[in-house]
Amino acid sequence: MTPKHQAVIDRTLHAVNERAHLMVRSLHPPGKEEPAQGDAAKHRSQEEQMEALHASTLGCQLRWIAEYVEGYPAAKEPERKQRWAWSEEEVVIRGGMRREVYAVCAVVYGSAAGGNAWSYPRQCQHTDLGQLLHAALLQFYHEYLPADQLVSVGKAAKEIGIARQTLHEWMERGRAKWISEAEHDVMWLDREEVDRLWHVKRGLKWR
Repeated sequence: MTPKHQAVIDRTLHAVNERAHLMVRSLHPPGKEEPAQGDAAKHRSQEEQMEALHASTLGCQLRWIAEYVEGYPAAKEPERKQRWAWSEEEVVIRGGMRREVYAVCAVVYGSAAGGNAWSYPRQCQHTDLGQLLHAALLQFYHEYLPADQLVSVGKAAKEIGIARQTLHEWMERGRAKWISEAEHDVMWLDREEVDRLWHVKRGLKWR
């Protein structure tokens, strides 16, 4: 793994760990001692603490994502099914590295008030972590999904029935999920997301 990606992972794990401790402390009754961390945890060196974070679920997911972007085989293959009963052609239906990226997003970008809901922070595609996550998503789409699965912002806005600027505002506010292609400074939407937004625009239930 490149030193840059390792540094991104370490910073992310440290930030999430600090946030987790803050949340635990905030749920502890005031005026009482904080929950004991245990003797082993108290005496861990910084290196040992980071090693434990690397071995965590989040640590493994971040490592898988970084290695995937760097050209290593995907740690998680997506589930597939035959397009038609009489055809041998297969299509990706769920899972794979896209699921791992979204699992990381739920932890890093999630809201305590929103359960498992999450949205990209504004301009996250310009951060080191955001670039890593979007690069993995884009690679997954190019590797496993049809070319028309990604829809440009302009085309998506037209299909949804809204102005392009409105769609950009939805994306910035976290109402729409998107994928950034940093090399060409382009943003894409998954066709399923376009369909979901079409239903949202009309006040209809989606799936």
